[in-house]
Amino acid sequence: MNLDSTISLPSSEDVELHVFGPGYGESLLIHTGQGRWLIVDSCRKAKAAAPAAIEWLEHIGVDPSQAVTHIIATHWHDDHIRGLGETLERCTNATFVCSNALLSKELLALTEDAAQPLMGHASGVDEIRRVVAELRRRKKDQSRKLVGLGLEYASADKRLHLQDQVVPTCEVWSLSPSSAEFELSLREFARMLREGPRNAAKPVVRPPKPNDTAVVLWVKVGERVLLLGADLEERRSNSASTPAVDCGWTAIVSSNAKPNAPAEVFKVAHHGSQTGHNEEIWTRLLGSDPLALLTPFRNGKCLLPNNHDKARILQLSGEAYISSPVSAKRYKPKERTVSWAYEGKQPTISRGMGHIYARTSAVDSTKNWEIQLFEGALPLANA
Repeated sequence: MNLDSTISLPSSEDVELHVFGPGYGESLLIHTGQGRWLIVDSCRKAKAAAPAAIEWLEHIGVDPSQAVTHIIATHWHDDHIRGLGETLERCTNATFVCSNALLSKELLALTEDAAQPLMGHASGVDEIRRVVAELRRRKKDQSRKLVGLGLEYASADKRLHLQDQVVPTCEVWSLSPSSAEFELSLREFARMLREGPRNAAKPVVRPPKPNDTAVVLWVKVGERVLLLGADLEERRSNSASTPAVDCGWTAIVSSNAKPNAPAEVFKVAHHGSQTGHNEEIWTRLLGSDPLALLTPFRNGKCLLPNNHDKARILQLSGEAYISSPVSAKRYKPKERTVSWAYEGKQPTISRGMGHIYARTSAVDSTKNWEIQLFEGALPLANA
């Protein structure tokens, strides 16, 4: 582990993974080589000038409108979607990727008249509306000749992106949601539309449980493979004691159509919670002793990961980091100067955002990952 705070722009052959998470919120930023970037989900601090991924790119002198090739929304929980509309508007060359369910007529009908946010924070419903408005604007704007103004739907065992004309190559697959999960989501949305809340002038939109539409991603950059677990949970079968075979992680690990290369980095699912755990993730989808990265979830009395979750993850990974302490009371951000190895830039990063930074060579598999921790990020063992 290298915790030196000197940051430089990634080389053309570097792969980088940035995990942002202040305690309520999660966003990932990935450098896939040759100045190309992916953004997965969005979060922001209340007074931040921009969403976390956009803020970081601009601080290091990268133009998001040119460099970001894909924006991927894994699901529609507020803590993963805040700032997503602005992110899409700023990344004018990016293809937007999400589950069919996120833009289904059923969910859009629910959000159209919704008076309340999705999880107690005023962002989710408005963000979906803003994303839809931007996608419609792009579709109507025939004057611009930009590349990548498309919309791509993610589903189980689907290759979303392949760049094999440059070094390093890049391949992105969605491993979920399954067809069964998509149908379950549509049924739940339809039920919510039919029934609606009692004693309310407008509906209060709350995501169904468990999370059936989360998009798990398998990303290969050169020789490096990342598994990004989003918030995918296991759904129980009718017996309530075993997982449903066509949903959640059980559906992924049992699929014969997914890519076979094991991942060396795992963005742990659902903030490390037991509901997002499947033992076979670690034995079948990951290599030996993977690097584990995660964000906490702090919302009222709900704190994730709990002590049992942390112990389980630490048994499975010899190197694990979390973007922010689990308990807000314990959070005391340390002063940390981020120096820049180019142009003498000294940017101001949003205080308390929580930021794990991991970099290595995409083409030399013998090189170790360089880890740097900012704004409250720390080893999971100390969280």
